[in-house]
Amino acid sequence: MWGKDLSEHLDKVYRGSARYCVMFISKNYANKVWASHERRSALAKAIEEKEEYILPARFDDTEMYGIRPTIGYVDLATKAPEQLGKMILQKLGILM
Repeated sequence: MWGKDLSEHLDKVYRGSARYCVMFISKNYANKVWASHERRSALAKAIEEKEEYILPARFDDTEMYGIRPTIGYVDLATKAPEQLGKMILQKLGILM
């Protein structure tokens, strides 16, 4: 990513080429500048596509502006990394 305009590049990823956006929500993530940029781009695609796109995974109970509590999320306190990996592969249709 050396030399890239990250705001432009990440917008292309989150609004364009990504099939899903797994959002790892935590207090630390919510306080980062880039998290806000990523979230806005992901929300724009979710609204445009009108399909499941944002897949929230929570480390804690931090609320993310724009991510409604009605969206199903994964509680990472109850899932091992391997379990989350399998869930992502299932969502992609790679693992049945």
